[in-house]
Amino acid sequence: MTSQTLSVARVAASATRIGPAVVAHRGASADAPENTLSALLEAVRLGADVVEFDVRRTRDGAFVLCHDAGLERTTDARRSLPGRSSWKVGDLTLDEILRVDAGRWKSPTYAGERVPTLDEALEALRPTGVDALVEIKSPRDHPDTTANLAAVLTRARMVPSRITVQSFDAEFVRDLRQTFPTVRAGVVLHRATRARIREVAGWADLVNVHHRWVSHALLDEARAHGLDCLAWTVNHPYAVRRVLALGVDGVVTDRPDRLLGWWQ
Repeated sequence: MTSQTLSVARVAASATRIGPAVVAHRGASADAPENTLSALLEAVRLGADVVEFDVRRTRDGAFVLCHDAGLERTTDARRSLPGRSSWKVGDLTLDEILRVDAGRWKSPTYAGERVPTLDEALEALRPTGVDALVEIKSPRDHPDTTANLAAVLTRARMVPSRITVQSFDAEFVRDLRQTFPTVRAGVVLHRATRARIREVAGWADLVNVHHRWVSHALLDEARAHGLDCLAWTVNHPYAVRRVLALGVDGVVTDRPDRLLGWWQ
């Protein structure tokens, strides 16, 4: 395990639990609107060690939290931005995106919730002691993503070692690591293989593997190269217990509160 592991040995505030990191997927996304500040802070309240969230770039280059390419599923963009032919994040300016409601779809309790920027998300997590796992979606849509993301990380007041940037695009993360060496680098793998792990081992800190592909052989390969291994996205008790028995370093889940109960 690496020296800058994702809070694996952090004792949860609610108990004397020491074990694999609890990683809240898109924040506490089962309870709060995903990828919002409410979801991030609810994950902290529920005892997560790490908060994972997705980031895309707007037409004018801002970094905002959103998983989908478009805003239709998780905001009221169709109503707030009428007459548009596209509600894709990359087709809208930051000013336009800040006008949509990103909470009401989940519950009236969250009406008025905005789509946060990456700066806001990192600042919200900074005083909590909880780490950030930042997944960059479609990084090559903008040729300057690496340089601009490095600028955001540079001005963030959060300790760099508490931030891990991951992506399915391994080359992008490798380039970011070269540009901003103090950030932790992660690669998301769907169909993970030992060969794929060896490919990223020279520069990555962790691999994030779909839970169905986690195996003893895969974990042995990761450990042999000093990589942490997370399992995503695990929401069923049986799956949680399986990956814990295998010995993963962290479990990505929509329900951090239930996950804690499942393994205790």
